[in-house]
Amino acid sequence: MYERIDKNLSAEAGKFVLPEIDVNQALTLLQSWDVEESPEREEQRETWEYLKQALDEDRLSDRKLFP
Repeated sequence: MYERIDKNLSAEAGKFVLPEIDVNQALTLLQSWDVEESPEREEQRETWEYLKQALDEDRLSDRKLFP
């Protein structure tokens, strides 16, 4: 019914079984991405604040798009 595409995946009774992963290693990787503080991050925050202000500035409604 299913064709085995990758040696790490197997199809049993119509279900794919994924290989086990090291959960702690995966969590460590995700956390490292979250705490990375790059010089671009502050610039991105400033750009977002400017964009929110610009979008709310000329609205036809008195309601803010980003309250």
